Amino acid sequence: MLNRSRLQIGWCVVLLMTTLWASETLPETHGETFSGQQVAIPGSLRGKVGILVVSFSKKGGSVAASWGKRLGRDVGSDPRVAYYQLLMLGDLPGFVRGFVLRGIKSSIPSNEHNRFLPIYSDDRPWKQLVHFQDADDAYIIVLDKNLQITFRDHGALTDAGYLELSRKIASSLNQPGTPTR
Repeated sequence: MLNRSRLQIGWCVVLLMTTLWASETLPETHGETFSGQQVAIPGSLRGKVGILVVSFSKKGGSVAASWGKRLGRDVGSDPRVAYYQLLMLGDLPGFVRGFVLRGIKSSIPSNEHNRFLPIYSDDRPWKQLVHFQDADDAYIIVLDKNLQITFRDHGALTDAGYLELSRKIASSLNQPGTPTR
């Protein structure tokens, strides 16, 4: 009897967490990539599998770069995927932004500039969405074509973490209604 009650409580917790996770919405965010492309989140992700790699510091950006390189190689050219690296720069003083942005942009190959989106607005909604813990981490979110979060992780790139991410992307791409290549 006690085990059955524990099992029921466990399922209730899973259901509640799934409902809370699915009901989270992306912060309305507008920006321009390093290539000059205008991006509106969540609009630019709608109808595609969305992948967002979010960083909040220089060190976090370096961690995000390792995730980004693998993602770029594996799904960067897939038209069913909208993939962006969000650079949260809202706390950066305006007088140094240009200098910092030029440094970041010059370190990224020009064929990847369309993926990098500097964000200057309040980063608190993004911190809440990614379950922020450490500015020096990278935060990864995968959304299905209906903008529901299907995967969330943070930290350094690991083989196990990337395998889980790849499986979630593949599952989202195979969802009914996702266009084929």
